[in-house]
Amino acid sequence: MLNYYRFIFKISLYLDIGGVSLEFLTR
Repeated sequence: MLNYYRFIFKISLYLDIGGVSLEFLTR
């Protein structure tokens, strides 16, 4: 169960960084 939460946290973190970089690139 702990690995599951860590997996979700990692995905959310990657999406957060990806979204920020996308906004920066498209701006």
